[in-house]
Amino acid sequence: MTEMGSTMWKRTAAVLLCSAALGLAAMAQSDQNSTPPAQNQTQGPPPPPPDGGGGPGGRRGGPGGGGPEQRMHMLQTQLGLTDDQTAKVKGILMSGREQMKALREDTTLSPEDRRGKTMAMMKGENEQIKAVLTPDQRTKFEAMEKQQREQQRERRENGGGTPPPPSAPQN
Repeated sequence: MTEMGSTMWKRTAAVLLCSAALGLAAMAQSDQNSTPPAQNQTQGPPPPPPDGGGGPGGRRGGPGGGGPEQRMHMLQTQLGLTDDQTAKVKGILMSGREQMKALREDTTLSPEDRRGKTMAMMKGENEQIKAVLTPDQRTKFEAMEKQQREQQRERRENGGGTPPPPSAPQN
C-alpha cells in the first residue's frame, strides 16, 4: 500500500504544482496588463504635430481632418486666425461635435439618411467657418477643402483604406 500511497502523493503534488504554476502565470499576465506605462510612454494616439501633420491640409489633408481640437489647431496654423476668429470657430466646431454626437446616437436613421445628414452638417459647419474668415483666409480654406475632397476620392478609388506610409529611401 505504501507504493500506491506514494503514487497518489506524487500525482497530487504534480496537480498542485501545475495549478500553482498556472495561477502564477495568470497573475503575472494580469500584473503586466495593469501596470502603468513607463515615463516616456503614453497611452492613446499621439498629439497632432505642430504643423497639423501631413502637409497643408492637416492630418487628413483638409479642413475636416481629426476631431474639433485637432481641426482647430490646424485652422489656426494654416489660416493664421486671430483670437476673435479662433473663439468663433471653436464655438462652431464644438456645436458641430454635439450635433454629430446626437446624430450618431439616433438609431432611427438608415445609414444613407445618416450619411446625408452628416454631409449636410459638415457643409453647414464649413459655411459658418467661411463667414468668420477674411477673403484671403477663405480662399486658403476653400483650397484646403478641395484638396481634402481629392484625397477622399483617391482613397475611395484605392479601396477605402488610408494611403500607405511613404517608403524609406533605398541606399
